[in-house]
Amino acid sequence: MGSSRLLKINLLTVAAVIATYVALNLSGVALGGYCLLSLGNMPFICPLGFLQRPSIVEATTHAILIGLAITLALIALHGRIFCGWICPIGLGLRFLKHDKGNGRGIILAFSISLASMLIVSWILGFPIFCLICPVGIVSRIIASALTGSLDLWSILWGITIFAVITLVLRIHNWCGGVCPLGALQALLSPLKILRIKASSRCTRCRICARNCPLGLEIHKDREVDHMSCTACMKCVAECPFKALKPALSSPLSSTRLRN
Repeated sequence: MGSSRLLKINLLTVAAVIATYVALNLSGVALGGYCLLSLGNMPFICPLGFLQRPSIVEATTHAILIGLAITLALIALHGRIFCGWICPIGLGLRFLKHDKGNGRGIILAFSISLASMLIVSWILGFPIFCLICPVGIVSRIIASALTGSLDLWSILWGITIFAVITLVLRIHNWCGGVCPLGALQALLSPLKILRIKASSRCTRCRICARNCPLGLEIHKDREVDHMSCTACMKCVAECPFKALKPALSSPLSSTRLRN
């Protein structure tokens, strides 16, 4: 499967997810978007949005806790698939190449990013990341469009944020250490079940690492690389020896660092 085909599949995946949200809202089965989706009486809230809001944390109900637990479990089992296949910024990763593995550095950057964001949000009493979160911006635009009150300023703000991430921060830097949402997903995913595995045909040529947008040396089967991996499948598509493939892994067998 080539990179162009993966891009088409990714675009169709994003379109399908948005179409599903729209259908659920229009049918009345569920209300909300990416960040907060209420399915009947069960609210599924973005864990990061939840942690940034002291008022919601203090007023947590059993329904919120159940929805949050389900969301966290899905993240723990699937890792950063959301980053690679649903987040609009993640689409940009498919056009990038990198030349140096930095899995360990990504985890450190993620930890600093997440901790800093939570500390500042709690001090200010305001979810600061939600203002610039690409996923949150798209979610709010969809929600406003469904209610017939589409705000032009929200669209302009979204274009501005996407431009800053792409041109100033750079997509690689954003997805490789700045984004707190990606940080949360990475730090929760040591038990993820979908991993890219190298077969005996692997020659350690590092073509996969040079094509990985985040510079991960996934062929070394290190836990930090698996945690950071967005499962974009570029390494699988670019490997000339067809030595890499996605595989299901037992969570309990993949919890420690391997070299």
